[in-house]
Amino acid sequence: MLKPRKLPSGKYQARFLAPDGSIQTAGTHATLKAAKSMTAGKLADIARGVWDDGTAGTQLFSEFAARVVELRSGNLNPRSLLNYEASIRNHLLPTFGRKRLRDIQAIDIDLWWAKQPATPGRKNNYRVLSNIMKFAVKYREITTTPCQVDKAGKDTSKPRPYLDLDGLARVLSMCDPFMRTFVLVTMGASLRVGEAIGLDRNNINLSTGQIDVVQQMVYSPGGAVLDTPKNDHQRTVTLLGPALEALREHLKAHPSIGGTPVFTNASGGRVSRAHIYREWKKIRHDAGFPWLHIHDLRHTGLTVFAQSGATLKETMDRGGHSTPTIAMRYQHSAAGRETAVSAIATKMLKEAVG
Repeated sequence: MLKPRKLPSGKYQARFLAPDGSIQTAGTHATLKAAKSMTAGKLADIARGVWDDGTAGTQLFSEFAARVVELRSGNLNPRSLLNYEASIRNHLLPTFGRKRLRDIQAIDIDLWWAKQPATPGRKNNYRVLSNIMKFAVKYREITTTPCQVDKAGKDTSKPRPYLDLDGLARVLSMCDPFMRTFVLVTMGASLRVGEAIGLDRNNINLSTGQIDVVQQMVYSPGGAVLDTPKNDHQRTVTLLGPALEALREHLKAHPSIGGTPVFTNASGGRVSRAHIYREWKKIRHDAGFPWLHIHDLRHTGLTVFAQSGATLKETMDRGGHSTPTIAMRYQHSAAGRETAVSAIATKMLKEAVG
């Protein structure tokens, strides 16, 4: 430990060796004991790896966020990375871009949060901001994250209305043969739209009724590209009967071989998401369900699968979910289902106890 220096004023200047070997000062103190105490504190900070040399946190938020994007580019799929960048560009930089990391306080983030519309987008933007600040803590730009908004990560989206099987029949009655097959396969295998579009013929085993979900079509400013499924969750699922029959007829009517797409456009290329959405918009209008998203077909498929006796783990695997919470979002209780289940449970109990 460097001995404090006695100044002409009679006070003592605390000194210590920094990790780079330079001599740093830590203020002047009225007594030698106080100066030694300050020096000991600085040395303890260095030993714990939390000493601040005065440069930590001086990076602008915009500069540090750009570095975080570089770090995350290796573990986010193209679409997720685009959303991450868009969140930073459109929702975070206008408020925090020119601020130094060390100058962003909890109250700044609370005020930003309070001004955002109460939509699912606000939650997602907060998650990106929180992620960036966690990286700032990790790299010792700041000591604690200022992202402390209570329940900011809570999902504010409302549950989707449930399309029951009668409603599904109405939808199918409005479909041409191509869209009928697309709707049935999307529902009957609980696929995301991009996963259905990404299906190739060699992903299908018509004898077992199973399909391998190994890719999805994602979209970026550079165009549509094939990528791994969301969460990298490749899986094999068994098509529900009507979906398998429709798919067999579709493949028979449009013969081809190898890794060609299942759902194609007039030129034989992979059908676009824009085409599917245009057709779906007409179908839902004609069926009388203007609120119906095409993704709701997946909800219906997973709900039917779960209500048929599948466990939560089996439902997670079929849907390609990473957490039980996400899987539970699709486990809707259709009207009257609780009564039907109770009747089954009553019958089982009577058989057991008489």
